[in-house]
Amino acid sequence: MNNMVINDDLMREMHNMGISLVEFKDIYGDNSFVAEQKQRLASAIDEMRRQPDWSAFKDYLKNKMGDMNKLTPYILEQKYNDFQVNRGLSKLADKVAGDYERYIANLRTKTPDDIIRSAYEIYNKSYIVDYCNMSMTSLSPDDIQVLLDTDNVLDEIYQEWDVMTQFNGVAEIDTAIEETAYRLRTAQAVKRMMEQKQSPQLSEDKVIADKPGIPKPAKHRGR
Repeated sequence: MNNMVINDDLMREMHNMGISLVEFKDIYGDNSFVAEQKQRLASAIDEMRRQPDWSAFKDYLKNKMGDMNKLTPYILEQKYNDFQVNRGLSKLADKVAGDYERYIANLRTKTPDDIIRSAYEIYNKSYIVDYCNMSMTSLSPDDIQVLLDTDNVLDEIYQEWDVMTQFNGVAEIDTAIEETAYRLRTAQAVKRMMEQKQSPQLSEDKVIADKPGIPKPAKHRGR
């Protein structure tokens, strides 16, 4: 393995993270597993610290890891994915709450009879907001992003949940959120495919090859 050059700036970065640098000062043979792992970790950190959210992620990582010397390239990648998901879920909770505030503000312009007829929807949308604030379904970064990009996502989730309830008699909010994300991502993929088919620069074979696969969400796992 060709070792990367660990410059002073990267050494300081790793020291600041609480990672021991002793191994980099020793001489190892080419078959040294410890040296190779440290080199891989240094390379992964050097690449990841170019991310705009690196500073916030470092704080998150140190808080979650405890002993930073147990960090590996795989753990670094997994923790960064967890960090992005947790941050995205917080944004989604804020977005859903904002949708609810606008929904209630619009209801206040309606007649008392309209408000009474909306009692069921008011209650259940409020429950969705509370659920998003207290816990959240297991979503991928792509799921979270499509929900964040959707106007009035609270209504999208509510409509999905309402249809599921009508068919099954009962439905779980986390499942409804996962199904909403799946439906929206599928719609995005279909739209992208149609746009590609209309482009004279793309052949039919390339359209099929580029068609993104949208995996059906697995059974939900609560956080």
